[in-house]
Amino acid sequence: NIIVINNGVDYKKFQMYNLFKHLSDNKNIISVGALMPRKGYHVSILAVVEVKKKYSNLKYYIIGNQKNKEYFDQLKNLIKKNNLEENVIFLENVSEKDLIKFYYQSDLFLLTPIYIEGSKFEGFGLVYLEANACGKPAIGTYDCGAEDAIVDRFNGLLVPQNNIEKTSQAILRILDNSILAEELGQNALKQAQKMNWSNIIKQYIKIYEDFYKK
Repeated sequence: NIIVINNGVDYKKFQMYNLFKHLSDNKNIISVGALMPRKGYHVSILAVVEVKKKYSNLKYYIIGNQKNKEYFDQLKNLIKKNNLEENVIFLENVSEKDLIKFYYQSDLFLLTPIYIEGSKFEGFGLVYLEANACGKPAIGTYDCGAEDAIVDRFNGLLVPQNNIEKTSQAILRILDNSILAEELGQNALKQAQKMNWSNIIKQYIKIYEDFYKK
């Protein structure tokens, strides 16, 4: 038999900063991860173009270090072409405390990885659980590590890879519906609690106990 145990999240650490509430009138979206093509930031940015048509006060924070200058330049050109200079903000070298603050002050977490032939496969998405630990719904893509963290329509939404339309629809579905956003956010906390390291450790212990009983 094959048993898969995913990474856990330090739920209590994120709860220590739950005073960082969303106080601005802006609609805030956050992505966290290195700036590389397989993260799908070009898809997310083009989805934001559609969302901005309804929410002109939208702010999209992309937090991560540059790993590919050519790709970063591509993203900047995409932003300029679509007049998003005031909406999309890149941040690097953010401290853990400030990162958690950004999670709390966002309306949702967005990361839409894609498969690129010859590139590394995007594995388990811990950042989705970090956002969940702050009570934020997450949007990710099918057929990548997001599915191990996001249960579609429970603690977030899953969309097809490379699909700008479905991604923008998922964002609007959450921003337009405060009741749904609250429900997903509450379930996000439950998912993060379930994936807390203490529970993950219990799974490992049970495997060893079962093994030695045989």
